[in-house]
Amino acid sequence: MDNENLVLTIRVIRSFHHRNLKNLVLKNVDKKITVHELKDMINQEIKKSSLPPPFKTFTYDTLKIEHVPFKAKSSDPVINCQDDDSLILRDDQNLADICVVNETEISYFMMQDYLEYKSNKYVNIG
Repeated sequence: MDNENLVLTIRVIRSFHHRNLKNLVLKNVDKKITVHELKDMINQEIKKSSLPPPFKTFTYDTLKIEHVPFKAKSSDPVINCQDDDSLILRDDQNLADICVVNETEISYFMMQDYLEYKSNKYVNIG
């Protein structure tokens, strides 16, 4: 495989509350593209994938690095709720500049739903 291309696993999260998520594998992703271009690519793949219709019609707006190979994973089964400042990707960022490497898992979701999930998660502890 060419050094400029990546294989990424996208965790498409339709509902945090119901843990409704599906994985989508993107192959040959150019690591020089921006996060905005990656979102466009993911949206196109979702539309032509075999994902159920609710996933295809939902509006997603945020990407967050879920897991980088050979690093520790979060214990939350839906999404890593920590380090938002460094793990949530901005549209103007370039994948190579933010150290997205081959086989990185990235979550794709709606930010408003994530904020509600995160606030309710910490309210319901103990």
